[in-house]
Amino acid sequence: MRRAVRVRRALARALVLAAVCVLAVGLIVSMHGSAAAEVADGVDAGGESSIERSDLRRGEREARSDADPRPAAADDADRDDARADPAQSGQTEQTRVDMSVAQHPARATGAGQSERADQSDESADRSPDAQPGGESVSEIASGIMATSDGGDVRWRIDDAGVLTISGHGRMTQAGYETPWAYYREQRLTRVRIQGDPGTEGIVPESTRQWFAGTDYNKSKLVAFEATGLDMSACADASSMFYDCKSLTALDVSGWDTSSMKDMSYMFCRCSSLPSLDVSGFDTSKVTDISYMFSGCSSLSSLDVTGFDTSQVTSMSYMFEDCSSLPSLDVTGFDTSKVTTMDNMFYGCSKVPSLDVTGFDTSKVTDMTRMFQSCSSLPSLDVTGFDTSQVTDMSFMFYGCSSLPSLDVTGFDTSKVTVMSNMFTDCSSLPSLDVTGFDTSQVTRMSTMFTGCTSLTSLDLSGFDTSKVTSMESMFNRCSSLTSLDLSDFDTSKVKDMTWMFVYCSKLSSLDLSGFDTSQVTRMFEMFCGCSLLTSLDLTDFDTSKVTDMSRMFRDCRSLSRIDLGARWAFKSGGSCELREARSDEGHTGMWQAIGEGTEAVPLGRVLSAKELMETYDGKTMADAYVWQPAFHLVYEANADDAAGSTAPTRGGSGATVSVSACGFRRPYDRFTRWSTEPDGSGASYVPGDPFVLAARSQVLYAQWETTVSKSLIVRSLTEGDAPVAGAAYVLGSRDGDAASGVEAYTDEARTERASWPQRSGADGELRLYGLVPGTYHLFGTEVPAGYQRAERSHEIVIDERDHAFVDGQPVEGDPVRLTMVYERAPELPGTGATAPVPTQGLCALAAAGTAVAAAALARRAMR
Repeated sequence: MRRAVRVRRALARALVLAAVCVLAVGLIVSMHGSAAAEVADGVDAGGESSIERSDLRRGEREARSDADPRPAAADDADRDDARADPAQSGQTEQTRVDMSVAQHPARATGAGQSERADQSDESADRSPDAQPGGESVSEIASGIMATSDGGDVRWRIDDAGVLTISGHGRMTQAGYETPWAYYREQRLTRVRIQGDPGTEGIVPESTRQWFAGTDYNKSKLVAFEATGLDMSACADASSMFYDCKSLTALDVSGWDTSSMKDMSYMFCRCSSLPSLDVSGFDTSKVTDISYMFSGCSSLSSLDVTGFDTSQVTSMSYMFEDCSSLPSLDVTGFDTSKVTTMDNMFYGCSKVPSLDVTGFDTSKVTDMTRMFQSCSSLPSLDVTGFDTSQVTDMSFMFYGCSSLPSLDVTGFDTSKVTVMSNMFTDCSSLPSLDVTGFDTSQVTRMSTMFTGCTSLTSLDLSGFDTSKVTSMESMFNRCSSLTSLDLSDFDTSKVKDMTWMFVYCSKLSSLDLSGFDTSQVTRMFEMFCGCSLLTSLDLTDFDTSKVTDMSRMFRDCRSLSRIDLGARWAFKSGGSCELREARSDEGHTGMWQAIGEGTEAVPLGRVLSAKELMETYDGKTMADAYVWQPAFHLVYEANADDAAGSTAPTRGGSGATVSVSACGFRRPYDRFTRWSTEPDGSGASYVPGDPFVLAARSQVLYAQWETTVSKSLIVRSLTEGDAPVAGAAYVLGSRDGDAASGVEAYTDEARTERASWPQRSGADGELRLYGLVPGTYHLFGTEVPAGYQRAERSHEIVIDERDHAFVDGQPVEGDPVRLTMVYERAPELPGTGATAPVPTQGLCALAAAGTAVAAAALARRAMR
């Protein structure tokens, strides 16, 4: 009995001891589990973390090692169970721990310390590193990457910004982000990928965005070493080095890319790389190489001749902004499956030639910016392009400033909806044939020909613009265009005409009479800089929806006629900048409606440009407005020897002005009146008379009266100086002219005009007054009875300078005195009577008329 009691007591003690041991083991396990949870915060759906389960297994092994040790194989099986298939679970427990570290960087050091406590085999990797200068760096974050083959891939980043990825195995990646994503953007400077000795190294299935954005914020990735990286299983390397702007060297020459399907953005914006050897890349499975080298602006060479692009569907932005490439050979590209080529060569500004004649573009739908800014290309052959599926050609040849010719006559544009900026800044093209373009589906033509500064003509007569909504800047800076026929344009859907013709500086005319602007909202600077444009017919313009037409007519320096209709309104008032009419010799500086007149002689209201813009009302003021012509009443001296001047009288069309006083002077003539005819036969005006301006230039001619006149006293005397009365004379203008005489007066006051013949008085004298310059002959018509002529006739000349000559000899003073001597006639024998004397030729003082006398007499006759 006692023995049984002792046995029972011993058994109870054993049971108590066993219970205490079990409690102790549970406490240890609990402590380890709490530590792991605090560090990683990576609890799975069952409430355990992977580190907790590892510690629990370790505790369980220690607790039962003496009584019932398990085979090592069983423990390995448990570890395999802990690495669940990512495809089934979506994310392994260890990956969740790593992501937790990335999301909570403040806990990263603690996580590293916990793992070092539990994983003594990693202690060498996790300890501080010694830098060459003797300074040590400390780990700031670390973790374990998921693998699909039981491998072991670890990562860590130290406070020097060095990211080290080490280990071995086929590495998987869930989602787009890596566990070091936070540090990648904050402090990453170097990358080291090291494989475990004797292993295949690290074999990623995807490197998508691994180092993307390492030149963002504080990061500056400057070095990349990947001796332990095996890319043979990588299907997706998209954005792997995206935006690594500080990376100056990158060796990818030995990479096995045979499994890759996506290389998009792979080296995008690696703008400091001077070279990149991808000549050995196997691209036979790649479907997307868009943006692959985009922004590699320092690349001085790039060999892609070995690229197999037979499976590629997208080449968008492939070489965009490779602005330092001196050459690019894409002749071997198979583009039969490519659907997008937008921005493909955008910014390849140093490439001097580009052979794309072998391109199959039959499936391409987007060619936006394909050759934009290929500014060094002297030629480009796209005649073989099949564009039947293309819907967008915007910016396609933008900035191809060295192209002297471009043949696009074979383009099928039947599906194209956007042509905006298509030929912008093709500044060396003198001509461009787009007559075959089918534009029936096009909705945007904005900036289509902007900057085509060498184009002298452009035939758009076949353009169907019925669906176009924007023509903004369509012909901006087409500064060599001398003509442009847009009479067939359908603009019924157009909403924006901003800058449409800005700086078309050689266009002298523009027919927009067919434009429907009922939907247009913007006309900002529409004609700005059209400096040779002389007229605009905007009669049919409907500006009811226009909100901005600021500076619409700015620098239209030659615009001298503008036709405005009932639906026109200056929506922006004076800001439209319609120039004031020119003020010069031919214009008054005002605008004038033609009204009932003509363009040459307008008769409508007169307005300044400001008044026209501010007061125009289409209901009452619709009309053609022109620069008011400046009409001039011009005054002519009507004499070669006149001095001085008379300024023209200036006024607008139909204006009434006052006739000016004569400002001309002649030395021996006096102004009498103005006449509309030189000979005085037209209408006469004296200074101050009203005159209606009815033509651009009308002339009034000065009429003159000489101030030079002489008096003539002819004394008829015998040899004994006895007066001879009754001698009759006629003063004529030419020799032998006795029938009539010149104009002369018998009184000094010049009130009694002489009638011919004139006779000598009882004192033997004949007095004549008012003899103007000329040459005269005096004809004797009757000789008094009993007398005969005693000498030959005499000639008298009076010149314009008040000089007198008798028979060629000068005679001083006024009057001119001349004595005629008569002799007694002989008596007939036996009769006591004198012989009869002929009436002609007894005494003739005459002169041959000179040109000066004739002109003076003619002017006198006109009076």
